[in-house]
Amino acid sequence: MRKSIFKKLESQGLIANYNRLRKNLPPRLQKKVFIWDESFRESIKTPTVFLTYVEQVKLAKLMDDSGISIINVGFPALYEGEKHNVKRIVNETFENAKLTASAHANKESVDACLECGIKEITIEMPFNALNLKNRLRLTKKDALIQLVNSIDYVRKHNAKANFVLIDGSRTPIEEIIEC
Repeated sequence: MRKSIFKKLESQGLIANYNRLRKNLPPRLQKKVFIWDESFRESIKTPTVFLTYVEQVKLAKLMDDSGISIINVGFPALYEGEKHNVKRIVNETFENAKLTASAHANKESVDACLECGIKEITIEMPFNALNLKNRLRLTKKDALIQLVNSIDYVRKHNAKANFVLIDGSRTPIEEIIEC
């Protein structure tokens, strides 16, 4: 029964089964592990969770002390209060961690990160048919063009661009590779 549910969900484009791709696993893992933390970004999307600026700084400092490599400090384009906090956190001193902030694949969202002094911007975008059709109302080709233009825009401002695939578990691996 369980297999049939997964096959049904996969056929509807709601999930993708990556377990069949074991042959693509690396033969050995790297010796050093880099940890990327999204706690700030995820807490924004969680109802009833709110961290004050002081709590955010304390949490970021703890992450830095514990060896977290990259801390995503928020989504400045979301609202002015978030942008203000991201800007203040960027002005704090961190010994180990690099700071990044999230942006959608558009100029306004990237500009919000740049205005905060973010030097490493994480562009978030889905590429599965469900999100492209219902959320972004874009074709796959148009979404890819928008993503590439956003990454170029980040680089033109001497910042580093990262890409995070939204809803990757709903995106067939073939489509991820295609993008």
